[in-house]
Amino acid sequence: MVFEGRLVVLPGGGKPVKGLSGDPTVALAGGEETAGTVAVYEQVTAAGSGPPLHIHHECAEMFYVLEGELTLRIGSDVVRAPAGTFAFVPQGVTHTYTNLGTVPARLLYWFSPAARMTSYFTQLGKLPPGPPNRDAVDAIAREHGVSILWEGLDTST
Repeated sequence: MVFEGRLVVLPGGGKPVKGLSGDPTVALAGGEETAGTVAVYEQVTAAGSGPPLHIHHECAEMFYVLEGELTLRIGSDVVRAPAGTFAFVPQGVTHTYTNLGTVPARLLYWFSPAARMTSYFTQLGKLPPGPPNRDAVDAIAREHGVSILWEGLDTST
């Protein structure tokens, strides 16, 4: 509910979106609702899942692990992140996360400023089902201030 510049998203609210991991993701707030201040998402990340290594050139990204355990790669650091972990990724720093557990994990992630992330996820949602076409994803990413680093993703260390 948006009213007089305020936003309240009740449980089960939000808008389903598609990220690169393909995991169920809900947009809780976008730049349109927050005057560009923040874009917020909730995701249930399947065991073995996570996005490719990437960089946001226009915003910082934050993570909060609600349930389960993720492995975070931020720059050259790799950290085990159980429920209750918060992580901040400055603008321009490579990062990713992977659920190396055997059960789904649930996390919040958000971008500040919101930049063009709402549009980014909208465009990704228009891609056909199945493994993403790297050329199409790269074009969408470039258009939205994101670089995908398809190679070099190893969070097992």
